[in-house]
Amino acid sequence: MANGLRDLQNPELYSCKIFSYHKGHGRLYIHVGHLEDKDNSFFYMFRSVHYFAGQLYFRWTGAYFSIASDKEMLKVARRLEHMNHRSDEYIVKSQLRLYKIKLPQDTTLILAGDVRVTDSTNY
Repeated sequence: MANGLRDLQNPELYSCKIFSYHKGHGRLYIHVGHLEDKDNSFFYMFRSVHYFAGQLYFRWTGAYFSIASDKEMLKVARRLEHMNHRSDEYIVKSQLRLYKIKLPQDTTLILAGDVRVTDSTNY
């Protein structure tokens, strides 16, 4: 996908885990591994993370990642003190995206500048 997320066939066949979160550096790594093909794994590296709402030490099955609408993204961005004085237009143009991860019991939210696919956490 052009937005940095992979268009996975059969996302229910993937297991995911928050690998590391470097709050000071604004980076969040999520390991995504295929349940049947152990060689088919990668990391999502979220950069310029401004907001994270979810469980850090948790493994789940199902790689259901998506990008929220600008309206949803603005709602979350407005929770952040450093965004309060910015216009909606400015925030939308800043290229922040609200990434959503659908979990069995809730939804994890990540407000970040972008996401990249990598095979390691050596960035």
